[in-house]
Amino acid sequence: SFMVHVGDIVGYAYDSAGWQHFHYAAQPLIDKMPIMAALGRYDGGQKMDVYNQHFLTRFNYQTLGYEGASTTASHSIYSFEYGDALFIDLNSKAINNDLKNEWNQFIKQKSAETQKKWKILINNVSPYSPGGSYLLDNEKGKIITDAGIDLVLSGYECTYYRTTLHTTG
Repeated sequence: SFMVHVGDIVGYAYDSAGWQHFHYAAQPLIDKMPIMAALGRYDGGQKMDVYNQHFLTRFNYQTLGYEGASTTASHSIYSFEYGDALFIDLNSKAINNDLKNEWNQFIKQKSAETQKKWKILINNVSPYSPGGSYLLDNEKGKIITDAGIDLVLSGYECTYYRTTLHTTG
């Protein structure tokens, strides 16, 4: 029914030829289903500046965004429900910059509001990165855990991780 893309759609956000190549290659899929894309580092997400506009004009999720959020957050942080699942798409770079509070509020709010069985987090840089400088600290890890996230889909480092939550008591 739809495709999830975890970001880094192009090599350089400012390169129009890269965007054209993506849309040409993806056209057979785009004709059949929508693409729900996360803002990747190379798509403009790293700098949180004018380069984001290249992504945001091609993937307009503003109506799915965080109501009352800053302009950047309202376009690069969004959620939608499908079937038995809530999908929350969070700009990976928002975790570590000015949008941190909006990121925290959005995931808490959407998770609390939904009645869906599954909660799925989508972002570009994995919050459980084993070898990079993008490791999630305990504060953000607790937010994801407290929100009841069941599955995290991410890209960038191209790794597979599986964790289980062990509780006592």
